[in-house]
Amino acid sequence: SGLDSNGFGAFRDSPAPVSASSSQAVSPNTAVVNTSGVQEVTTPLSRRGYPAITVRAGTPVRWNLSAEQGAINGCNNAIVIPEFKIEKRLRAGDNIIEFTPTKAGRFRYSCWMGMIRGTITVVDADAAGAPDRTAALLETPAEAAEQTPADDDSASPSCACCRSF
Repeated sequence: SGLDSNGFGAFRDSPAPVSASSSQAVSPNTAVVNTSGVQEVTTPLSRRGYPAITVRAGTPVRWNLSAEQGAINGCNNAIVIPEFKIEKRLRAGDNIIEFTPTKAGRFRYSCWMGMIRGTITVVDADAAGAPDRTAALLETPAEAAEQTPADDDSASPSCACCRSF
């Protein structure tokens, strides 16, 4: 079936980073470095999509993917981030995802089926701008369109099982 004992798909090939561009809108979900030197970002989980986030290379990340009661369904109940070798089941409430990015780039992640997608943009520490704030890379229109909108429940998801939600 292609699923491991935890119900997740095995990593096939870790995808290459998505190329970064310098046009269009900046991601609003940019991590902020706390006094302990950890980047923190909190984003809501939508029933139909995952958020894009922006973080800095070389600094540990603590991402809270917050899910309201009823936001978890059969499609979005697990997240797979191949670049950081993360597979995590999601539950209502706070879902803490921790990793340390080592290189700049835009990395895709998805649901356990690969249908609902999001991106993690990692910027060089040198490009971070203000010392307590991570700078965001800009997204091309094609990359923005590729993502399932996290805050638009009227959008049709990629997989048939979510279309009934």
